[in-house]
Amino acid sequence: MDEKTLLTCLKQIKTILDRHSITYWLDTGTLLGAVREKRFLPWDYDVDLGAWFADAPKIVALSNEFQNLGFDVCFFDFKHYIKLVKPSCEIDINLYVIQNNKATRDWFSHGLFGRIIDYLLWITIIQHPQVKKTPLPLSLTTILHRIFHLLPLGLKRAKFRFLQSLYINVAAKKISIEIPKSFFTTLTKIKFYKMVFHAPQKTEDYLKYRYGADWKTPKKDYIFTKDDQSIIA
Repeated sequence: MDEKTLLTCLKQIKTILDRHSITYWLDTGTLLGAVREKRFLPWDYDVDLGAWFADAPKIVALSNEFQNLGFDVCFFDFKHYIKLVKPSCEIDINLYVIQNNKATRDWFSHGLFGRIIDYLLWITIIQHPQVKKTPLPLSLTTILHRIFHLLPLGLKRAKFRFLQSLYINVAAKKISIEIPKSFFTTLTKIKFYKMVFHAPQKTEDYLKYRYGADWKTPKKDYIFTKDDQSIIA
């Protein structure tokens, strides 16, 4: 994803979230780029934001505003994130909850079978098949998408629940992280592309907590599902 496209998408999302006083902050790869590179990471393909899971309904309620800018709004509550996606750009909003004085969230890693189920889950939730990036032909995604959206509402919901259960219990492995909540309970501010964003308090300590003591050294082969230092299970 090129820098100009990512920046345009970030500005669009920032405008909407700020207008509605949603609390959010730069997170993970985007925060790392902002602090270390003063730009998006050259190999990054999406924008990473953090927010509270409790605010997810407020964000999803803004779907019409996001859709007017060409974004599909995909809320996977069991994955603890909202993805705002269009063919040219992806925005990931990582959703955290407070448990036992820690900010926590879960996500999933998966192999081939999990990727298939995840693909089918995406088809049930997206409005425009072209936003789903996949090695499969767009024509196949379009056909499956049309078939699903012809189903009665009750059957759609039943299919989604079945696929979600299959994904969680069979096809994927849950990954949990824990972060001291103090990083998030009082946010600081940083400048990024001449804009002001919130960021976790003691930002460099936070990056060290997530990426390790050598966080200032670029790692193009970094795999967040196994290399994130905050993973507990």
